[in-house]
Amino acid sequence: MSLSDQFILFDLLPIGVVLLSREKVVYANQKAKETELHKFQQTTNFLMCAGHPHTELSSTSLPLKGTLVWHGNQYRWQLSLFSEGFFQLIFKISSESNFSLHDRVDKISAVYDNNGIPALVTDVHKNILYINSELSHVLGVQVKHLEGEKLDTLGFDHDSLLVWEKQFDRLRNDPSPFREIIHLDNDKVISGLFSPIFDERTELRAVLVSFKNLTPVYEQHHALAKEIERFDQAFSLAKVATWEIRTEEDVILLNKSFCELHDIHLSDYQGKRMLIADYIKYHVHPSDHDIFLTSYQTFFQSDLSTEEGIVHYRIFCGLEKKVKWIKATAKSRKIASRIYGLYGTLQDQTAVKNVELKFKSYLKNLERVVENKTAELIESKRKLDDACHLAGLGSWEFYIEKEEYRFNPIVIKMLALEDTPFAKKQKIKHSIFIQRIHPEDLEEYLEKSYVAIKNNDPDKVHYLNYRLLGGDDQYRQLYVSIKVLLDANGQHLKHYGTIQDLTRYHEILDRNKLLQSIVQNTPDLIATMNQSGEIVYFNQSLKNFYSLSDNDRIVRDSLQWQAMTNDLSFIFNEEVQEALEKIGVWSGEVVLRKPNGAKVPASQVIINHKDDDDKLKYYSFIIRDISDQKRIEKDLIFKNNELDTFIYRASHDLKGPITTLMGLSNVATLDLTDSKAKRYLRLYDSEVERMRDIVVSLVDLTRIKDQEVKLERVNIDQFLDQQLQRLSDLPGYEKVDFHCVNECREYFVTDLQVFSIIFKNIVENSIVFQAHDRKAEIIIRFTTIKNPDGLFMVVEDNGLGIPDEARDKLFNMFYRGSERSKGSGLGLYNFKNAVEKLGGYFNLDSTLNKGTKISVFIPSQ
Repeated sequence: MSLSDQFILFDLLPIGVVLLSREKVVYANQKAKETELHKFQQTTNFLMCAGHPHTELSSTSLPLKGTLVWHGNQYRWQLSLFSEGFFQLIFKISSESNFSLHDRVDKISAVYDNNGIPALVTDVHKNILYINSELSHVLGVQVKHLEGEKLDTLGFDHDSLLVWEKQFDRLRNDPSPFREIIHLDNDKVISGLFSPIFDERTELRAVLVSFKNLTPVYEQHHALAKEIERFDQAFSLAKVATWEIRTEEDVILLNKSFCELHDIHLSDYQGKRMLIADYIKYHVHPSDHDIFLTSYQTFFQSDLSTEEGIVHYRIFCGLEKKVKWIKATAKSRKIASRIYGLYGTLQDQTAVKNVELKFKSYLKNLERVVENKTAELIESKRKLDDACHLAGLGSWEFYIEKEEYRFNPIVIKMLALEDTPFAKKQKIKHSIFIQRIHPEDLEEYLEKSYVAIKNNDPDKVHYLNYRLLGGDDQYRQLYVSIKVLLDANGQHLKHYGTIQDLTRYHEILDRNKLLQSIVQNTPDLIATMNQSGEIVYFNQSLKNFYSLSDNDRIVRDSLQWQAMTNDLSFIFNEEVQEALEKIGVWSGEVVLRKPNGAKVPASQVIINHKDDDDKLKYYSFIIRDISDQKRIEKDLIFKNNELDTFIYRASHDLKGPITTLMGLSNVATLDLTDSKAKRYLRLYDSEVERMRDIVVSLVDLTRIKDQEVKLERVNIDQFLDQQLQRLSDLPGYEKVDFHCVNECREYFVTDLQVFSIIFKNIVENSIVFQAHDRKAEIIIRFTTIKNPDGLFMVVEDNGLGIPDEARDKLFNMFYRGSERSKGSGLGLYNFKNAVEKLGGYFNLDSTLNKGTKISVFIPSQ
């Protein structure tokens, strides 16, 4: 019942009604207005209705919405539901007995004719006392001449009239107003509020019925029912169920969709309820018990009236315990700010979850692929950066609005700008950049740059060459590419490109030019031949040697060309090809034939050149005319032979007289008694011995130079004993501690005489040049451990050492670096020649006043 309907009823009452809100009068009916309002609070003839149907008297507030009922000798307001506005109702019991039905109907008509509510009044015999136009419009009948007619003239069907009769009987027994739904023949639905009209004896005299057209509501209800049916179908197709939980009882109210989702029978559950504990125990997957219980407690404790809670968990379905993934939503049901239940949806997301799991697996694989690809890209970028770094290739950008260049770190390093202000910002103003360009290149740079930046084709690339001053005040020869970046309107946003440092390349070009100049002008004959034997290059000296013409056709058809080709065809000799294949180089001597028939001796070096696939591409020839050298060698050989013959003859011819002189000196020493004469004789003996050493050294020299190597097995232990025994007559030998170590095999194959010369000369020097301020020690070691292809001999002493200024002359003929040296000056000269004779090498390490170490390697024969 609306508020206006309630006020109309109050006007019909034979009692005074006053509505108070916060002790202020907000309404008084007609009966109350006939009395002064201030007296209502002072009289005991007014009653205050209760705020609850079962409370007779109370000072609590009363909402307007409710039902007016007759109880005993007073009216009471029976509540139907709560509202936010609170009022107090005061009723005065009527003591008047002048009831007039006609007056009452007049008042009703006065009210209902103006408020737009369909209404009628009938007496107990169902005669129409009043009907307004609004009701006639709903019923589809004319209002005129209906008063005094029976109800059945209004077009109510038989069922409606039976309802009407039933309600009249009910009002006689229960005076409480009630509402009834009536369906009309014209498919309209109306709601009638039946209110009794009593006389002073509380006898039913008439009935007031106010109607409300429910047809739009029923139509909407019907449409809503269809919509709900469609939703149910959609829910069923989407495998969505609804659920409701009573939180005070911890139970789930079961419905058809819930049971179908869980594959259970609704009839198996008495009262269509299931305990939350049983649901968790029998239907929720054990792994998700905690998730479900925690979410349920959170939902219950949270206010979900404006938002919904969501939880994902698994359930068991049917006897087969089939597992389903569920997405559950929940919202709160509240009464007076107290949560008494939850409701929401359950959706089967098993298929979605399976897809999700597959997607996660796919995503994981995809992530792995992406990681691998990312790693490959990072590695590619690193390689690209390394390649750019190795190639000296950097990048640059020029921002037009800011008029500044920006370089990447490669350019910074390329230009040696690391310690300059440009390094940190990696940018430089255009005005400063221009100042660093080489003055000779500036004009060309400006001209070509202007052409490049005026270009409006973003795909076109321009290239520049210029020199730029670096941070080390050195100019770099740069090769620069230029592209433009345009906006949507075709305006230049920036210029960008690459920078390559070609300084090294230009240096190589300069060196190549220099080399070409040298090759072209050298007196050596230089030529290049391909693998087919065709000569593709020759220098000026070779052209002059063969008297070749500058005309290619004449050159290739000439006899001179054929002569040159024949001379260079020596390369296809089997020995030459074998050397070229093995080490890539062959050198030797050949004889060239000049066009006039003259033979010219020449030294020749041949080098083969291969491509990246290790395939032969070219041969290079370097040929030198050695005619003069051959003549000099011939003369030198002749003179050397004469010298060797002289040395050999002189040494052998002098050995006899020297031996005789030494014998005569020994005899004279026995006969002489004069001390002075003996002293002179000792000096004489010393010089004779020195002469003998020179002769012995000369003999050793001729043996080294002239005699062929005679190989024999040498036992190292025996060799040591014999050599040290021969050196035992040297002055100072007895003062030396020898430490000999032999780490080689039982014997070593070499020329014993030459090997003895090597050993004798280095050990003799260690004995002669021992230091007198400390005990002399000489360490001699033989080993084949480091190199089994030969023998290492190491002689180390703690003697006087060798001054730095003497080392370059130490192995010269007749050089004596110390006053102690009384020998011939040929010892170390013979030592060097003996090592070279056997194909070995040696190393000298000496520290003044600390000692000397000589290491000798002799290869196996």
